[in-house]
Amino acid sequence: MGAVYHDASSKRDCEVRIFLIAAAAVVLCACGHQGNGGGIPVALVNGDFEQPADGETIPGWQYSHHAGVDAYKVSLDTDSPAQGKTSVKMVRGQPQIYGALDQLVSVKGFDGKTVRVTAQMKSEGVGPKGWLLFMSGPGLKGNVYSTPVTGTTPWKEVSIEAKMPSGAEKLDVGVTLLDAGTGWADDVKVSVVD
Repeated sequence: MGAVYHDASSKRDCEVRIFLIAAAAVVLCACGHQGNGGGIPVALVNGDFEQPADGETIPGWQYSHHAGVDAYKVSLDTDSPAQGKTSVKMVRGQPQIYGALDQLVSVKGFDGKTVRVTAQMKSEGVGPKGWLLFMSGPGLKGNVYSTPVTGTTPWKEVSIEAKMPSGAEKLDVGVTLLDAGTGWADDVKVSVVD
């Protein structure tokens, strides 16, 4: 049964109310999605890589590599980032097992919750072992890795998830290059999704 209107202004008032309710729903949905999968953001320092480097140090991030020769060069890059003005770039100059850029984040109080790490990643000439997003921490069943980004790949979102064990306090999140080539990362985010 259709609506019954007593005059044209009543019909117009009803249409305006419907429009305002629909607009409010769109705004609320957009505000609830913060680009982190709609979850609760977890504090991460300089996940967008916009803070300038201090010499070779990238604020918030720690560079490491396998024992032996330092075969990797890590730097901020302003040539076509995924967002903003800067991304991070890692280049392997000679054979080595891995190079990584990571940071510890607090997950205290998230026992049994699922944590998601997302990043924009791209690659150039990366071998089959790949350029990967990872997380690790006490109580996790091993390190959690994304599917390797290999070859020459344009910017794409990469994500991983893991349920936090009881008593978890810190989680190590980052990117690692396990093969020849160059990898870029940008817009790294960590969130609790359930």
